[in-house]
Amino acid sequence: MLNTLFPNFVSSDIKCVGFDLDGTLYDEFDFINQVYLKIVKENTNLLSDDLSALRWMEERWLEKGSSYNLIFDEVYDRFGTEERHKMFFIKSSLEIYRNFKPELKLSRRASIILEALKDQYKLFLVTDGNSALQRSKFDALGLGSWFLKKDCIFTGDYGKNGFKPSLKAVGPFFLEFSPSSCLFFGDRDIDQEFSECAGMNFVRVFNMIAVK
Repeated sequence: MLNTLFPNFVSSDIKCVGFDLDGTLYDEFDFINQVYLKIVKENTNLLSDDLSALRWMEERWLEKGSSYNLIFDEVYDRFGTEERHKMFFIKSSLEIYRNFKPELKLSRRASIILEALKDQYKLFLVTDGNSALQRSKFDALGLGSWFLKKDCIFTGDYGKNGFKPSLKAVGPFFLEFSPSSCLFFGDRDIDQEFSECAGMNFVRVFNMIAVK
């Protein structure tokens, strides 16, 4: 299946297959839409136009991506009612974001791929971000059907120093498998850099569709 779905990758030596989470196994915008809506609803008294603020945040996220950390500042500059409430809005938005319990569904495509691979390869996961939030996403997507908890690496457990491309969080995993026998799927440049630092093979995908 690997060579059929991802023809640019050819190897018969792969023993384990790893995945990033957001943007790789599912469309992260599904989460963003839900959490931004919650932020707007919880802070409606601080915004001059809820719907416009929501749309602006969504468009800004599509433009900048999840690594951009000024969206809450910027949306308040545009739609905030009073400057003196800006820091409260930002703090409230961050708290909602980090503690949000999303309702997510894995695509049929991704579930079929995982189901086909789990009987042939050891599967593992490496995801950056707030650990509690990433675990909530993991649970919402039902990924426990394919990944053992011991093979899921939430780099936030190690602080930002554990985020990709750092290998701090994945070192113990490679005691069992040689990096050269691993294939890693990710959607960002940082995923590729992480894979190269570790010595793993890499395939760039978006929602498990190969990016040419």
